[in-house]
Amino acid sequence: MVVSLSRQLTEEFDSGWGTRQLHYYMHFTEVFPKIEIVHTLYAKLSWFHIREIMYIEKPLKRDFYIEMCRYQDFH
Repeated sequence: MVVSLSRQLTEEFDSGWGTRQLHYYMHFTEVFPKIEIVHTLYAKLSWFHIREIMYIEKPLKRDFYIEMCRYQDFH
């Protein structure tokens, strides 16, 4: 399913829709299901930082690192 979706999206929108990237996006929506959080994260952090932080299992620990990145102004 992901492979098929990857092909369709790549045909329609060019690069950036590989299976690995789609897995990142799916995991992201599981970890951050609320759209308000997504807007806040993208305003504060780069996709690189978000991708690293979203694999931290404990929410409190993840929130701590988000705040530390924000405090250090990592974009």
